[in-house]
Amino acid sequence: MANQKKLCGLCGQTLSIYTTDHKNTPFIDNKKYNMLCFSCCCVPSTMKQTYHSDGTINTIEVLDYSYKNLKTPQELFFDGSADSLKEAKICCKAVSESCVGAKHKILSAPKYYWTLC
Repeated sequence: MANQKKLCGLCGQTLSIYTTDHKNTPFIDNKKYNMLCFSCCCVPSTMKQTYHSDGTINTIEVLDYSYKNLKTPQELFFDGSADSLKEAKICCKAVSESCVGAKHKILSAPKYYWTLC
């Protein structure tokens, strides 16, 4: 029992880094989870940047912590929030599907506390 794998409450993947912040505070799907993986927690996008032609940041727009602002698997992977594109696709799909039919409201983005397994 002590060596039992911990799984993400949303995507079901094995946890290496996780948060318990949504145990009492709802995730964007307005549900609570005992443990969520780092990748699932990073699917909601909280800012959008535009760039100058030289690659420097032009503007930063703060986005609502909402099901309307989700990263794509490619964004999640290239941001470094997922170890592989396959993992990113699983997380993005799980988050998107959990938001279907959920009672939506604008929530405050949590300040995450991470735990390593």
